[in-house]
Amino acid sequence: MSRLCLSAALLLLLGALVASTPGDEESSLVRAGPPGFCREPPYTGPCSAHFVRYFYNATTGLCQSFVYGGCRGKQNNFMDEKECLHTCDTCAKAQGKRGNCASEMLKSTRPQGWAVAAFQMG
Repeated sequence: MSRLCLSAALLLLLGALVASTPGDEESSLVRAGPPGFCREPPYTGPCSAHFVRYFYNATTGLCQSFVYGGCRGKQNNFMDEKECLHTCDTCAKAQGKRGNCASEMLKSTRPQGWAVAAFQMG
């Protein structure tokens, strides 16, 4: 086995050991954004029925009602506000609150003993 292959194998093994060592890091919470379809505007569709549905407004971070025509709906179309919030409002799921938290960044993973600097973007 050449030195290069041996070095690469040892480096991979070392990386795997470091990544799997328990207790070296505190728990982490990294908030992912809502699914991509939650950023789509409401879509009434081509049919002419008048059903009240809810869509997630990514600008305001709230679920709002709109009139759905009854056919060819898109994914950002929910029967009620609760279902809308559960699916698209990552802030509500993570912290039990409503509103836009897309600009917040929270990450607490760090080696023990390191300081943490908290900040909010936006």
